[in-house]
Amino acid sequence: MGLIEKIYQFFSSNRRGDEAGYWVYVRCNQCGEKLSTRVNQYNDLSVNYSESDDHTYTCRMTIVGRQG
Repeated sequence: MGLIEKIYQFFSSNRRGDEAGYWVYVRCNQCGEKLSTRVNQYNDLSVNYSESDDHTYTCRMTIVGRQG
C-alpha cells in the first residue's frame, strides 16, 4: 500500500469501525474549555423502553479536560 493510499484511508470518513461513532462537542460552563468525545452507538448507549413505540437512549460519560 502506497503512502497516498494510507493517507486517504486515515482521513476517509469510511474508516473501519468508525461507522458506529458519533462525535459530541461540549464547552465547559466554568472555564470555557472546548472538549470532544466519541460515543460508540453500539456500546455506550442504553435503551429506555416504554410501553409506546417511543424508545429513547441514554448515554452517561464523564469528560475531564486539561484544567480538570
